[in-house]
Amino acid sequence: MSRFSLGFILAFLIFATIAKGAPGEQVVSQLQKLCADCHGAKKQKGKFALHDIGAKMAGADIERREKILEMLSIGDMPPEDEPQPGVEEKKEIIQ
Repeated sequence: MSRFSLGFILAFLIFATIAKGAPGEQVVSQLQKLCADCHGAKKQKGKFALHDIGAKMAGADIERREKILEMLSIGDMPPEDEPQPGVEEKKEIIQ
């Protein structure tokens, strides 16, 4: 797959998700379960926090939503040595 195609698909996923509105409770719960150990209130690797995702994902926090979608879509997060979301779980988060 070319870089252009991958970029187009990623951009489509990001904008489709942004247009859809804030993520549901289940998605927030999944992200907190998968990410909070490294991106929580006490530890924020890469200066990226998700412990407060439920309160801030309502609309104004587009940059954080884009970063989450990007990292999950390209497979950079979660790291290989951490628990991974299942296929359906990942699909639900990205959608």
